[in-house]
Amino acid sequence: RKEAKKRQLQLTIIQTNDESRAATVLQQYRNKIFCILLFPGPWQQSGHVLKDTLELLSIPFITISLGEGADVLQGIDNIVEEDIYKAGVAALDRLKDSI
Repeated sequence: RKEAKKRQLQLTIIQTNDESRAATVLQQYRNKIFCILLFPGPWQQSGHVLKDTLELLSIPFITISLGEGADVLQGIDNIVEEDIYKAGVAALDRLKDSI
């Protein structure tokens, strides 16, 4: 949140382990979202519902993978980084450049 504020980005954090819940939240906020920073976890290999939702909404997104590249969820960029803080900072910079 501090890093987003430094970059003058408004940030909302949504955490869920339910892929359909994540898709529902994206649909609910589709007119307020400019970009998405996504930590897909296990969905990076099987997130077809989320992938379809993101494609339909045409919202730019970046995935962050800890140690492995995303397979199903490929956004405008995919950051593979062991350090979650560094990955988040890099993703915020790239998202700011895309909006």
